[in-house]
Amino acid sequence: MKCYKCGMPATTFVTTTINGNTTQQYLCDECYRQQQHEFYFHSRQPQPKVKEVVCPQCNTKQSEFLKTGFLGCPNCYKAFEGAIDKLLPKIQGSTVHVPRKHMGVVEEESRTEKLKRLNLQLYKAKMAMDYEQADKIFKQIKELDPK
Repeated sequence: MKCYKCGMPATTFVTTTINGNTTQQYLCDECYRQQQHEFYFHSRQPQPKVKEVVCPQCNTKQSEFLKTGFLGCPNCYKAFEGAIDKLLPKIQGSTVHVPRKHMGVVEEESRTEKLKRLNLQLYKAKMAMDYEQADKIFKQIKELDPK
C-alpha cells in the first residue's frame, strides 16, 4: 500500500474517529510521526475557559458547590439546576423523592405501584413469548384492578 499523504510505501494503518466520523489511512513512518506530533501539539493548546455559573443572590460558585456539596442559599437550587440534575442520580440513585420509612416497619407496596410492576412484567413476558406466565400476571392484574 502507498502512503495516503505522500505516496511512499505505507508502514502504518491509522483509524481516526472525530465527532463520530471515522477515517482509515495508510501512512509511511514520516507522515505518521508528523500526524502524531500535530495531534500532541493540538491537544496541548489551552482550552477556552467556560464561564463559571454563580448564584446571583449569594455569589456561590458552581465549582464550590461541586467541591463541597453545600449550597449557599435556596436560590442556588435554581442557579445550579443543571449540575444538580446530573449529580442527584449519581449520589442517590434516583431523582424521585422516596420518603423515609419508620425503622422496623415494612410498608406494603401501594396498589398503583404493584399495578405498574405487574404491567411491566406482563409486557416482558409477552415480548419473551412466555404466554403462560403472561396469563398468570394478567390474572393478578385483574384481581387488583377488576375494571
